[in-house]
Amino acid sequence: MCICSNEESTRWCRIQQVFALELKDLANIHKSNNGSQRWKKVVSLVTQAAIWVIWKSRNEAVFEGKQPYVNKMKEEIKMLGYTWIKSRVKNVSISWSDWCNFDLICFGV
Repeated sequence: MCICSNEESTRWCRIQQVFALELKDLANIHKSNNGSQRWKKVVSLVTQAAIWVIWKSRNEAVFEGKQPYVNKMKEEIKMLGYTWIKSRVKNVSISWSDWCNFDLICFGV
């Protein structure tokens, strides 16, 4: 479950695949890629959303017997990231379509 979600997130963000052995490896993914400071912050936000969704899906699987689906997790990561961006970043207008394509031109990246 975690590996598939990681692959989807790195493909969506157009960064190299990361083989995280520990949570801190995943949390620091933005530091190992080239890009502006703003771009790195967005990648960090996506990573945090992915960690949250993976954790939540794992808990639902273990405690509620729910089957985790990678496509559902991927969409949830996008939705959560978009919600966080829209509520936290001032003076930036990004459409859902641009976010889904990870087109961050409005961030100046």
